[in-house]
Amino acid sequence: MESAVSTSTHGPEEYDRNVPRICGVCGDKATGFHFNAMTCEGCKGFFRRSMKRKASFTCPFSGSCSITKDNRRHCQACRLKRCLDIGMMKEFILTDEEVQRKKDLIQKRKNEEAQKPRLSEEQRSIITTLVEAHHKTYDDSYSDFNRFRLVKFQVGLKKLNLHEEEHVLLMAICMLSPDRPGVQDHKQVEVLQEHLSEVLQAYIRVHHRGRLHYAKMIQKLAELRSLSEEHSKQYRTLSFQPEHSMQLTPLVLEVFGGQVT
Repeated sequence: MESAVSTSTHGPEEYDRNVPRICGVCGDKATGFHFNAMTCEGCKGFFRRSMKRKASFTCPFSGSCSITKDNRRHCQACRLKRCLDIGMMKEFILTDEEVQRKKDLIQKRKNEEAQKPRLSEEQRSIITTLVEAHHKTYDDSYSDFNRFRLVKFQVGLKKLNLHEEEHVLLMAICMLSPDRPGVQDHKQVEVLQEHLSEVLQAYIRVHHRGRLHYAKMIQKLAELRSLSEEHSKQYRTLSFQPEHSMQLTPLVLEVFGGQVT
């Protein structure tokens, strides 16, 4: 049986892919350029076997048989002659050792592809949900953040060049802190926070963000949490001021929870 590994060279780059591929030997549907000519799998295998065996065929007729898909097995001599006439070359045939090396290389690439880190369907769903929530609640016209001492933190965060997905995951991890005021089921919140941390680490691995990228992000959490208490005090003040009480965004209410009342 002919090997499933391609033992052929690629055809001319200028070949028009929109033109129907027809085997130059028998007229069957061609699968590509094999040994320097456009042929079907059957004629590719026939030529390879004939060359490897150094076969010598004799035409039982006049030596000018017309080779078609239906009769290509009837005269091997004329079929081989047709292969050579259209430009098939034995020099392009790989040895058994070369075929095996090619098989090994293909298998190696498959194994490497299978081992690449990937996000699970659940992890992708979590990230999508958080990004959508971020888009719905983010209000770039809300300027009260400018009044807080966020400049240093924002500069440090910007240096990390976070993807939007990483940003929303980091914010969600900060929000789901079991030691936040008002949390009743600390264990459940801790489980949710750990799950989001796993999603973030998986995202970083998939996108090759660097070995220390996650650690640098987590370092920012402590700073963010220290700012959170200051912000909640500021928002409590704002909530009692008529000119600001209606400007608190849904995201702010979610982040600070019952602290903003």
